[in-house]
Amino acid sequence: SNVDQLVGTWKWVSGQDVVEIKLQKVRHTVVNYDEDILLGTHKYIQNGVEVQNSMAEYNNIQADHKKATVHIYNHNNSTTNFSGYLQDLTKSKLNELTLVFTTGNPPTLTWTLKTGEHVSIDPGFQYGLTLPAQIILVKQ
Repeated sequence: SNVDQLVGTWKWVSGQDVVEIKLQKVRHTVVNYDEDILLGTHKYIQNGVEVQNSMAEYNNIQADHKKATVHIYNHNNSTTNFSGYLQDLTKSKLNELTLVFTTGNPPTLTWTLKTGEHVSIDPGFQYGLTLPAQIILVKQ
């Protein structure tokens, strides 16, 4: 399926800042059909300091999908454009994540993160993004 090319580890490094995501394919049952989605974990290092890291949960995702902090869907069956959300562990909220796949040696993913401010009514809600809004991740 089209999600296969996104399976694996992807990394962005800029100076002392690192974003890493690790994605696996999961068969997801919706009401009347099954689809392949990507679930994964992420790590964010800012100025050499680890800010977020859910990588330890990677091997638990198949058993419990809620362990994933990255959820990527392919509703339009595109070979390049994928969307979903990233759980911001610092702000305890979901951000909208778009990934655009580009073939190459190595392949890359253009990451666009948008804050999901319209989805929260939590009084303790924190606006803004913890992770970078626009980066390019390289397949590891």
